[in-house]
Amino acid sequence: REGRDHGLEVTPPTSLLRYIVVRGSVALDGISLTIAAVLPTGGFRTWITPHTLAVTNLGALRTGDSLNLETDILARHVERLLEEGNGEKEWCG
Repeated sequence: REGRDHGLEVTPPTSLLRYIVVRGSVALDGISLTIAAVLPTGGFRTWITPHTLAVTNLGALRTGDSLNLETDILARHVERLLEEGNGEKEWCG
């Protein structure tokens, strides 16, 4: 806990770690959150406000519970562009 906010630490699958960056976005069970810290253990921390805890299912989570995790779409788009020729595309006009 920090002030009134609650910390939530998540350990994502290894295949998603490349999309986890400080100040990046994730969605946990459909709830969009900002990554506050990337942990040396391979996880990340986000802070949950009292309001978010009260109106979502995050307040009921227990250690070891599974979550649906969606990573930052911008990071996935950048990765795709880089895979398609370092972001360079030939445009017809």
